[in-house]
Amino acid sequence: LSASLGLGSTRSQRRTFSCNLAYLFFRAFSSEVSLGTSPPTSSNLGSWATCRQMRFMLEGVSGHGVRLGRLLLPGSQGCGQGVETPASLLYTRVGVVPHLTNDVLQSVPGRPPAVMVTLPTVYETPGAEVLERYQQGIHSFFNLQDHFLYLSVQDPHAPPPNGYNQEKSTSVWTNGGRHKVTVKDHLRLVEAFQPSAFECLCDSVPATGNKLKRIRKSVDRTLKFLDETLAARASSEVLQRCGLLGAIEGSEVLEERRRSASETAKRPVDGFVLEGFDLRPGCESQREVIQTITQLLPEEKLRVIHGVCKPAEIFDAVECGVD
Repeated sequence: LSASLGLGSTRSQRRTFSCNLAYLFFRAFSSEVSLGTSPPTSSNLGSWATCRQMRFMLEGVSGHGVRLGRLLLPGSQGCGQGVETPASLLYTRVGVVPHLTNDVLQSVPGRPPAVMVTLPTVYETPGAEVLERYQQGIHSFFNLQDHFLYLSVQDPHAPPPNGYNQEKSTSVWTNGGRHKVTVKDHLRLVEAFQPSAFECLCDSVPATGNKLKRIRKSVDRTLKFLDETLAARASSEVLQRCGLLGAIEGSEVLEERRRSASETAKRPVDGFVLEGFDLRPGCESQREVIQTITQLLPEEKLRVIHGVCKPAEIFDAVECGVD
């Protein structure tokens, strides 16, 4: 279908179009919607457009569990009336979609307005020092002013080796090797980059193959990193303008997943990232875990999951309540 429409000459273009196609099916065929928060109108959109940070509005939930929402951004950022969800994140490396120049990207119809920038691909280049001198943030630096820019801790296309995170730092792997990133290092980069939203520093572990002791330590460290981030954010106007997403850890242990979700939900975060999932076809056990987690999270806050997924797997995640 993408090839027949002239939109899929490369793998990345076909992947982007598949995500957009999945999104359109969700918006068109989600039935039995029970309305919650009123959708933005010309009368109430202005107050949202001038807000200091991103806001998520849940507009309704279908009979299949699909959440229909809208992600609204501060007035200084683009995206028109916001990002409708469910939505896909446009994957980038150093702020550029692989194999697509920016002018070609602008010519692609229906491209996702939400862009994923990964810490490993920007930690060295451009890095915090360059953006501190630039002083205008990554929206301007990458010429993506009309996009929602989300900064993740790891790169889902290049999962890091397991076992290198420490008590006070998370290991980020770049072309130059391993970097031990502390909460202070991470927040310095976030303040320089000024993304629309960022994931809290976290100690992620793979979906399977971990001992219970390591999984518990992952949850404890991630909550500690979150508390340190919230303390620093309280005294920084720049960080307060960026949405903060807390990471849900716990690997395949349901008890630790519940603990991570419930404890993170108690903190004043703007949304959640479901970390450490491998959305493989027919993996019903992980689908059950996702459903269990989302039932513990506040309905009015954004939910994000990482990973390269086929459209059918995206459907599974969204039906479990992921945005």
